[in-house]
Amino acid sequence: MLLAHCIVRFRDGTPLGDLSQSILRAAATEMANYPTIEDESERKALDVEFERLVFAVPGAPEEFARDFIEPALALTTDSSTHVHWLDDKPAFHHLRATLPLEWLEKYPQMPLLQARALFQMAADHGDRSQLNALIDRRFNDPFNDSGEDTEADKLARARHRCWALNAFFYSTPAFELAWEELRQNKDNLLAIQDRVGLFGYDNEGTVPALSAETIYRVVDSFVGKWPKVPLPSSSGSGSPKGEVAYRFLHRLPWRLASDTPSQKLPVIERMLEDARFTDFRETLLTLRAEARRQLALQDFRAPSPADVCALLDHNEIASVEDLRALLVEQLAEMQVWLMGVETDPLVTFYSDGKHVDENTGRNRVVDFLRGRMTALGLSVVIEHHMASGNRCDFTVSATISGARRLLVVEVKGQWHKELFTAASAQLMGRYSIHPDAAGQGIFLAFWFGDEGDSIAGKIDPAIASAEQLKKAILAQMSEELKAVIDVVVLDVSRPSIVAKPPKKKRASKKKIDASTAPAEIEPTPTA
Repeated sequence: MLLAHCIVRFRDGTPLGDLSQSILRAAATEMANYPTIEDESERKALDVEFERLVFAVPGAPEEFARDFIEPALALTTDSSTHVHWLDDKPAFHHLRATLPLEWLEKYPQMPLLQARALFQMAADHGDRSQLNALIDRRFNDPFNDSGEDTEADKLARARHRCWALNAFFYSTPAFELAWEELRQNKDNLLAIQDRVGLFGYDNEGTVPALSAETIYRVVDSFVGKWPKVPLPSSSGSGSPKGEVAYRFLHRLPWRLASDTPSQKLPVIERMLEDARFTDFRETLLTLRAEARRQLALQDFRAPSPADVCALLDHNEIASVEDLRALLVEQLAEMQVWLMGVETDPLVTFYSDGKHVDENTGRNRVVDFLRGRMTALGLSVVIEHHMASGNRCDFTVSATISGARRLLVVEVKGQWHKELFTAASAQLMGRYSIHPDAAGQGIFLAFWFGDEGDSIAGKIDPAIASAEQLKKAILAQMSEELKAVIDVVVLDVSRPSIVAKPPKKKRASKKKIDASTAPAEIEPTPTA
């Protein structure tokens, strides 16, 4: 009745401002419950008028929310409330950071529909630490389940599962306990699908994106519980549960694309090796190729015209990739120099008839490089200090666009036991993670041939040259590692000395004259 009176006055052009606040607030509340006005433009205009008259006064929106919205939250079954006003009406927007958290704390048994709406507002606008603490408290709340599957039991289970899903999606301290519960019931896959949506974009932004490792947990836990079924080209709310579940599982690997290359590549490789995920193989191969491309280009910066000119005119470095290419080129030139120059610099890699150790060999390389690097404005540092007290064998650094860029180099002799693992364990795991290194580096190995004692601590007759050693090292590296780590094997083996055949002695001139002189002819005796 009050709303109808206001509508008539509004249509007649009679101001509503002379009505009391109690009438206006009641009419505004009633208007939200029923589609009383068919003309959408008229409804919006009246709504704006109510907001101007009722909510423009400071403190009025909060007072209205506490008087007209909050009381319904004390109920335990779904009922009509206006919690959505906090999101829909600009006058209430400033309350979204506090009221949802307060009400979720104050009314733990509120209707589930309202709890979900308020939780989303708290997640979008509230304090995350307070929200995570609330999630864990609600997840750990005891709930009554008689085991008779009554309506009260179903509601209690649904409420507990809602908070378990919140702990799962928001990675709270209760994550592991929540996930252990969720994975036990195969229907919880459908609950996860309801939260994130069947497609990758339909619920985007409403829940945190699943990490690659979390996606693996979901697929790993449920792929055996929902067998493969034919998937028609269309689907909807009437589709069988088995079809909905398998369709979600089938599309879930595509969500790996949202994680960083370094996080998703190990998961993709793990899934490709697992026979249970054969049906997802084409998707995984596509994702792996894309992840490798992203990994190779993750720190790429398109050079500016000035960078291109500097590179062409002055050979200036524009990226860590340029540093890698330059150093590989310089090491190739060193190889030619070692084997071809007339001063025989190869002898510096030997002392007292034996090969030098790794550090001495590294110093010989740095001696060769330092002058060349300095001429290009680059610096070379031996035993560069890295994180956690580690030291890299040597680094080459440059200043690019005002920021320092670092190329890390790890050196190993052919005999070192970590020869085949150092590229990943040391170079990638410890050194190239430096923020200035862009996840890249060079692995340099020394090949001394037979004088190198062994290959990684063992005798390996299959490796008899520097090139074969390089191939063996590369065979132990993953494709993504090869994209960011260059392997150089410097051949410092001494050439074998081949004994020359003995020279033939020259016959003396007298012997030659005697051997070549004509024989004397004896006279024939006469009869």
